[in-house]
Amino acid sequence: MAATLDAAPVPSHVSVRRRERWTLGALVTFLVVALLGPALGWGYVLTYDLVFVPRQSLLPESVGLSDSLPRAVPQDAVVALLTHIAPGAVWQHLALISAIALSSLGAARMLRGSSLWVRCAAATLAVWNPWFVERLYIGHWALLLGYAVLPWALIAARQARSGRTSIGPWILWVALGSLVPTSGVLLVVVTLPVLLVRSVLPRARKTWAVLAACALQLPWLVPALTNPSGVSSDPTGVSVFGLRAEGPWGAWVSALGLGGIWNSEVAPATRGTILALLGLVLIGALAIAGWSALVKRVGRSVAYTLTASGLGGLVIACVSTTSPGLATLEWASTHVGGIGLLRDSHKLLAPLALLVAMSAALGAERLVAALREPAVRGVVIAAVLVLPIVAMPDAIWGGTGRLDAVTYPDDWSTVRQLLASETAPGDVVALPWSTFRSFAWNARRTLLDPAPRAMPRTTVVDDTLMVARNSEIVSVSGEDPRAARIGRVVRSGAPLAPVLRESGVGWALLERGTPSGPGTANLTGLRPVFEGSELVLLRVDTPDVRPGAARARVLAVGVADFLATIVLLPGVFLTLRGAHRRRQKIRGT
Repeated sequence: MAATLDAAPVPSHVSVRRRERWTLGALVTFLVVALLGPALGWGYVLTYDLVFVPRQSLLPESVGLSDSLPRAVPQDAVVALLTHIAPGAVWQHLALISAIALSSLGAARMLRGSSLWVRCAAATLAVWNPWFVERLYIGHWALLLGYAVLPWALIAARQARSGRTSIGPWILWVALGSLVPTSGVLLVVVTLPVLLVRSVLPRARKTWAVLAACALQLPWLVPALTNPSGVSSDPTGVSVFGLRAEGPWGAWVSALGLGGIWNSEVAPATRGTILALLGLVLIGALAIAGWSALVKRVGRSVAYTLTASGLGGLVIACVSTTSPGLATLEWASTHVGGIGLLRDSHKLLAPLALLVAMSAALGAERLVAALREPAVRGVVIAAVLVLPIVAMPDAIWGGTGRLDAVTYPDDWSTVRQLLASETAPGDVVALPWSTFRSFAWNARRTLLDPAPRAMPRTTVVDDTLMVARNSEIVSVSGEDPRAARIGRVVRSGAPLAPVLRESGVGWALLERGTPSGPGTANLTGLRPVFEGSELVLLRVDTPDVRPGAARARVLAVGVADFLATIVLLPGVFLTLRGAHRRRQKIRGT
């Protein structure tokens, strides 16, 4: 009788999977804590482009209806809608944690069937690499999210092409990763061929997949092509935002090691030391040794497409540093619509980062399999698991202080509420006239001016970028003609009120405690409305009414956003239906 009351034994494969899930969960937790560190505290991590605010308003520029290229579209529109549900700090933390967790778990999931330690090595390499860390420090969270969903989109594409699932999950993954132009393009280029080539999908579903992929890029593509100021950008930006050497070995070698971001301030200090070169040699050798195993593990379609896109991005990034390549891209940025959105060539190394992570892990597996002594195998496995950390130790704990969470001073919410309650017309201009800020309350970290996202009205800022390159300061012109007019007056020292009035600007927001750019704004004729310790708000009397975007452009952008939203509905429906059928199948068995 006692025997009949005993619980049934747990199958061995179930306990193994449970152990794997716990191990991977613990590893991901470690990676999140180690890479973010103090950034996990409550508040806002404000550094370079990583700027969230408590509540962001949905403004015309959020959907690309401005005179600048839509670099943060539809990112800003999505965040604006989400901050009406919860404060921006919640979504920022969720985005950063998700970028790390999805990247590492996705690389491990791609190698399902391999040993647990191999999957752990791939998970670590997927995030503890120069490309990921440098993009984290410069604040490109939406690009990192696009990189994070890449393995999941590849898995969904592979399953759909074989008929195991619908294309619904693939559509949703691509949508999640298409918050900014670069990641959207990379996801389509890398995953769409996997879905279509030698696929069992009917022609109608293939056509629908292509249309869905295109529709998800319309929110940024249509505003870029209909920009009234033209779609060209300063060709100087091609060289300024190109690859940069992180050591005496040159830019190409840095790119092979997944580094070379244009901004030297966000690169970990060890990127210029022998550790970086040793990491490149060891990880690169393992990746080459493991590539054939990757083909067998993930299939030819995934391996070949990921390899082609990874090496293609590397070649484009490297060629853009040569004289012929630079001249070609400079011409394209001036004459070809939207090319300025893709001028940061280091971004194109994203597929290569995932490729190297998985191939190097499988290369390590081949190396260990060739060893006979168990003790030696254990040492090699341990060395492989810590190799990424040893090669770049200064990435630990949020870059040893680079990332930290702070809170906005009360003046920011006060001014926002004041502008929201005012019925007087006019946009806002942010002063001092410079693109970036450095506040004492943010430990003097460099950050993009938060005013355009924090204020409930369209905010004009200096969009000229001053970049240090080869021991000199290079100026990259912006794209907003209104900002250019205001900037000329600021630098001349003439009273600012007339040009603000003519430009439809009714308010001037003076941000205290941050270094100013070239020239000091002459505020004669502006009337103070609010004076706080951090912010001063001044009124421009009787500003001209600035006409909005042309009706045809508004209609075009509205249709583009509508089509992108509509595409999500069948994606959700197909995904939910597939999940329901799988549950029914499990219950039936």
